[in-house]
Amino acid sequence: MIRLRLRSRLRSGLRVKKFSVLALASALLILGGCSRWEGVDNPTGPSTVSPKVFTDPSTVSVKNGDEFTLRVYIENVEDLYYAAFYVVYDPQKVSYSSGAVGDFLKQNGATVSDLLVGGEISAGEGLVKRSFGITRLDSTKGGASGTGVLCTITFNTIATGATSVNFSSDPNDQGFRDVNDTDIQITIGNGTTVNIL
Repeated sequence: MIRLRLRSRLRSGLRVKKFSVLALASALLILGGCSRWEGVDNPTGPSTVSPKVFTDPSTVSVKNGDEFTLRVYIENVEDLYYAAFYVVYDPQKVSYSSGAVGDFLKQNGATVSDLLVGGEISAGEGLVKRSFGITRLDSTKGGASGTGVLCTITFNTIATGATSVNFSSDPNDQGFRDVNDTDIQITIGNGTTVNIL
């Protein structure tokens, strides 16, 4: 079983950029070779609600051959410094097209990495999974707190019918950490049902 090795860090010359892009990229290489929240501000106060990650919209209908874009939200988190996770989908129905960094980890003017995307690997039962990761680059600004968009992911449609895009349910396929490299326990929320017409 492939494990997410997010404890790997480059220790030399990385005092400010404590978790570098290269460190996260290395982790992703090891990995892979709905509520709607548009316009929601990012609250910074403490929360008693468990942090959760989910995609929005929860359902999308699209013509075969067209693209659709999902927003990956993080909700009620405190001091998030970087995130890595797998998304599972049916390669006979959809294919990965592109991804982009959201605004959430850019709080307080922080510089962030590009969205780091791994290759497809088998998830069993005809499905594949692909890893995604993003990190802040300046530990002096701490982590990001509240609710917001981690990234967007765009897929192409290949064949008609119903399918879905979900987060991997394997706990080894997610890694969310704060500025002190401490695990943040995240609840895996809903994915997206896709109706291809």
